[in-house]
Amino acid sequence: MAKTTIITCTQLPTYRLGYIEEAWRSLQQQTQQDFRWIVALDAPQNPVPDSFNDPRVTVLSSMEHIGQAAARNRALEQITTPYVCTLDDDDVLTASSLETRERALDEDRRLGWVGGHMADMAPNGNVAGRWEQPARAGAYPPGRLLDEWGAPERYFVALTHTFTMRTLLVRDIGGWQPDGSIEDIGLVARMSERHRGMIVDDVLYQWRKHPRQATNSLDAEVERVAMSRHVWQKARAFGQRQAA
Repeated sequence: MAKTTIITCTQLPTYRLGYIEEAWRSLQQQTQQDFRWIVALDAPQNPVPDSFNDPRVTVLSSMEHIGQAAARNRALEQITTPYVCTLDDDDVLTASSLETRERALDEDRRLGWVGGHMADMAPNGNVAGRWEQPARAGAYPPGRLLDEWGAPERYFVALTHTFTMRTLLVRDIGGWQPDGSIEDIGLVARMSERHRGMIVDDVLYQWRKHPRQATNSLDAEVERVAMSRHVWQKARAFGQRQAA
């Protein structure tokens, strides 16, 4: 029985078709092959690749542009597995990524989330180096992750892409919110404020660098810093409401 559903939100632009095919191959190469993959189309520019014709794959299509948060939440409504994670359409998972995260959640039912490390990947697919992050491997009670991270300006995305979370808890905290380009950071921050989790000392995710990357501009960095402060404050208030 499948335990994890992976959500990928995409508009299928022509220049990313090869990338999303690689993302799919990385799923086909997982050591844990019993998974579900939801491809959430947000006003797609191209047809879905034929290779996605697999019983593990579900395609959800919106012909109108609704945004990544809304597309992910539509996918969240369809999930029947106990765990959920995301995969961007231009990135890949390492071979034991799903199995490592599932094992941690299976072994400790108190955990609401599991994360790990991420590595850069050059446009040609070569791994370019592991990201170093302030949050060390180990257990995290509610609220500690943001303490460990230290400040919203630090590049929190190095961790957010690696999170697998319990589906019921993601629904309970409201799923993804429309926080600009960093709704994944907002979700992870809120999840870590409410629920205990764990960071494993393994590379789980490979983040592709390429010239047309959405984050590859000064304007995107300015927005990221401003929105990070905003979602950080929201997450802290979210955690405080539960503690009160």
